[in-house]
Amino acid sequence: MAYAILRVTKIASREQAISVAHHNYRTQKTPNADPALRHLNQELINHAQRSYWELASERIAALQLPRLRKDAVRCVEVLLTASGERFDKDPVTGRPTDIRDSPWVRDNLAFLQKRYGAVYYSPKTGQLKRGSLSK
Repeated sequence: MAYAILRVTKIASREQAISVAHHNYRTQKTPNADPALRHLNQELINHAQRSYWELASERIAALQLPRLRKDAVRCVEVLLTASGERFDKDPVTGRPTDIRDSPWVRDNLAFLQKRYGAVYYSPKTGQLKRGSLSK
């Protein structure tokens, strides 16, 4: 039986935002990610791959919020995925098939956009993430 997985991570520092971006864009060594499959990653927003910290800071400024505490959460990363048996595997390679335009992605994207706004999607892992401040 497949399991749905939802994880929310608070991002409160510039360093943490940079680390998350390096992991998501595979610009640092990521042991559990195959660099040969990086081309399958698809970001549905932030196509220019701007800093998550800059995007969050711009959103905070646009909201004209009062001065924030030094340790305030500036943005969150939301990860939606499922256990491995949820995704079909290519019979030749044994790797998950490309699900970029699947009903699973569309349903999860609709949920995330309704709940949080825009998202990041990694078809290699079947993970949907959010890397900017919610509405």
